[in-house]
Formats: sequence, structure tokens, C-alpha cells
Amino acid sequence: MTVTQKFWLGLLAGVTAMTAASSPTLGQQQAPAATYSPAQTKALEDMSYAIALNAATWGSPIVTMYALRYNDAVGPKVKAAPNNLRRMENITTPSIAEEEGYVLPNDSVLYGFGFLDLPREPVILTLPDSHSLYYMVETVDMWTNAFAYPAGVANGYKGGKFAYVGPGWKG
Repeated sequence: MTVTQKFWLGLLAGVTAMTAASSPTLGQQQAPAATYSPAQTKALEDMSYAIALNAATWGSPIVTMYALRYNDAVGPKVKAAPNNLRRMENITTPSIAEEEGYVLPNDSVLYGFGFLDLPREPVILTLPDSHSLYYMVETVDMWTNAFAYPAGVANGYKGGKFAYVGPGWKG
């Protein structure tokens, strides 16, 4: 099963669970559809669609990230164990993009990925001095919110050491 298939399966499971949670329980009777006016029925359909769309929009980042984590860091074909980085060996061609399931073809970018496991200990990222050549390191949480850019336009290209620490870490 590809990462994309796992994503949609996880999203479907989440929406199904939410739908089941909002359905009448056994022993409760649902009002017959005939008691609703056409306008009420349309409003219920629209509301149901909006709730499902919001659930899918809200839940898709975390489902995607867990699928990527499984695919790349903890599943049966680990590409980079937690606290390690993996660099793709070449630019991303259409066939590599399809195989990876989440990288788009790009003829000028080398991608690297990794998942950090911070509860046990901090992780130190060492970056090289690129002598002003552009590169970027984006750090995102499991909701895909970018929260740190240790290299890039804002912090420059001189390299250095950057510590990632988990919540509550003291040291």
C-alpha cells in the first residue's frame, strides 16, 4: 500500500468514526425523512458536507505525517530511523516522485527528510557553511506547521549546530 493509499484510508477511517459517533445509537429512532421539509433536508445535507470537509481538512496533515513516519522511519522498509536524516540521492524525477508518494518532481532540488524522537534526548543538527549557496532546512511539527528554519534566508548559510529539544527538557 502506498503512502497516498494509506493517507486516504486513514482519512476515510477518521471521517467514518466521526460519522458513527454522530449517528443515533441503538434504541434511538431517527425521525423519518418525511418529517423534514425540502429546505431542512437540503440544510442537513449541506451541514453534513461542511462537517465532513472540515474534518478531512483538519485531519489530513496528521494522517499524512503518520503515514510518512511509518513509511520512512518506523515501518518495515525504514529509510532513516528516528533521529537520523535521509537525503535523496538525486533530483526528483516523476518516477521517484511516484515511488516516494509525497515529493513532487523538481529538477533543481535535493530533498532530505527525517523524524525526530525528542522525549529521550535532544538532537543536535550540524549544518555546513555553504559559502552563500542557497539551501533551506524547514522544521515542521506533526500538523505540518513550520516552526524553525535553522538555515535559509532568515538565518544565513554559515552553518552551525542547532539543538532540538523536547518539552520539559532541562540541560
